[in-house]
This record gives sequence, structure tokens and C-alpha cells, in this order.
Amino acid sequence: MKKILALFLGLFLATLSSSALANEPGDQPVLSGGDLWEFRTNTRNSLSSTTNRLDGEYTVTYRGGNIEVTQDDTAIGGNAAEELQRMILPDERQYLKFPLAVGNKWTGKYYHDRRSGWRSMDYAVTGIEDIAIDGKILHTFKIEGKGTVSVPSGSYDQTRTIWYSLETKSAVKFLYDSAVGSVGAKVEIELVKYMAK
Repeated sequence: MKKILALFLGLFLATLSSSALANEPGDQPVLSGGDLWEFRTNTRNSLSSTTNRLDGEYTVTYRGGNIEVTQDDTAIGGNAAEELQRMILPDERQYLKFPLAVGNKWTGKYYHDRRSGWRSMDYAVTGIEDIAIDGKILHTFKIEGKGTVSVPSGSYDQTRTIWYSLETKSAVKFLYDSAVGSVGAKVEIELVKYMAK
């Protein structure tokens, strides 16, 4: 009987905290020097060079006001590093716009240097979801983005789905599909571990 009551209480508290998260705006967390995240990534069908493609495991560290990205203890830059930095701090692509709250909507518009054109995505915080990371259940804001890109050869759809946790001060999961199921780049990023300083 005690086990059943403990299970019921645990479920009740998880539901209560998810409801509280849905009703409370999530302000941007303050980063501390030494905060560290480990991400696992996978990219398929990308036209990007292998130096700009996210594949494998990466460590992201906040130090001296900057976010540093390394793979196998080697500093990396370029598009791969920028994509991982976006998992933590907002930038010109506006995957994240604080405060986060269910129902919030915004448009992220930016200039894509490599494609020499403007891109835009419409984002919405569509709900709260629990995700297990490193043996812990985290309450996350689910952010869904949709957009269409026009190029000389035609237009194609893009989607981005981001699950953001205030507790880890980062996105814990990210899915990108540049052609929504047909041929086109697909990127997956998942937080493996977060260590607060």
C-alpha cells in the first residue's frame, strides 16, 4: 500500500510541476563560468562539407562569457559550432525567444550567408513534455518551427522541433528536417549530460 501511495504521489507531483511550468514563463537562465554540456549529434543527407556537419559527440563549455565547442578535445568553429551554441543561447536565427511560455509565437528571420538569401521560420511553444536525460526526467518547453525556403530550383519546407529545459539551461533535444520527409538534410542533436559549475 505504501508503494502505491508513493507512486501516486510521485505522479501527482510530476503532473503538478508540469502544470506549473506551463503557467509560469521561463526566463532565460543565467550561465555560470564552467557550465558544461555534452551533446550527441547525427546529420543525414546534408550537402555541407564534413567540416561543417554535426556528427558524433561534442562538449560545449561556457567560459569567460563565451561558449566553446570541442570534439575529441579539439576546438571547432564554423556552422557546426554555431548550431551547438544555439542550443544554449539565442542568436540571429531565434530558435529561442525568452521568456518561454506555452502559446508564445514568434518569427525568426535571418540572412543565410552560404545560400545568399533570407530565411524565416515561424515558431510556437506548443506544450510541455517530460524527457529523460542522463537518468533524470526533465520538464521541457516544446518549440515547433515551420518555414518554406525558395531557391532558383523551387521551394521546400523546413521544420525544427526543440525541447528546452530551464534546468539544464539548454535545448535537450533538437530535430531539423529541411525537406520534411523527402530528400533533404536531417539533423538530430541530443543532450547527453549537463554539469553545472
